[in-house]
Amino acid sequence: DLMADADNDTLSNLAEQTYGTHPREKDTDDDNALDGVEVLAGTNPLDELSSPVIDPLNPANDRVLSLDGTATAFVTLPGQARFALTSWTLEAWVNPTVAADSVILRRSVGIGGLANYELGLDEDTGNLLPYIRFTTATGGTEEKVKLTNIAANSIPLNSWTHVAAVFDADHSVLRLYVNGVEKGSKVTSKVCLTSGAMVNRIGEKFTGLMDDVRVWSVARTAAEISQNRAILLSGTETGLVSYLRFDDS
Repeated sequence: DLMADADNDTLSNLAEQTYGTHPREKDTDDDNALDGVEVLAGTNPLDELSSPVIDPLNPANDRVLSLDGTATAFVTLPGQARFALTSWTLEAWVNPTVAADSVILRRSVGIGGLANYELGLDEDTGNLLPYIRFTTATGGTEEKVKLTNIAANSIPLNSWTHVAAVFDADHSVLRLYVNGVEKGSKVTSKVCLTSGAMVNRIGEKFTGLMDDVRVWSVARTAAEISQNRAILLSGTETGLVSYLRFDDS
């Protein structure tokens, strides 16, 4: 019966065919909104991030990555050449619940803490201060930007904060952003170490929630970071290497 509503989502079986929704699932995209409600609201019943009950600008309303800070609580990214970057931008929304040293995102190369890139949080007297660093290709020294002014730069617990790290090899500068605002920078003519046994991980020793992790092979501008940090990407943007929304149930 084309006019029947087998799953009680206010859409007839005929309408389910029209919109591509599942005739036996009242909430096809599992976003807590009935398919029929989404059609009436003008949102996409096939996309959980297009929903009348989810604010896409607030990652706290979205599915997120939850980590407990234990030794095995992290996400491993593929060991692929696309992650070996000479210029880069790293972005993430973080909501820490415990103040402790942790890594948001890193690509380790070789042994002994060598890093192609690393974005993390340092604990300082119960406060969390973001940092970025990389190991140089020549000499194996460390280039780092670490924020030190606790009053101005600490990341709050139990609240969402956007952090971003940029290394622009063409213009020889390393930059650190918090909520779209540049908080620290360092001029350096060094080149990133990219070769060696690699480990790509998200969230080592981090306790709390994390969302919308982005890795770029280009140095994003301050305007691009600020204007797009709370906007969903299509996934086809130039220079986007990896985009993790953590939206699988």
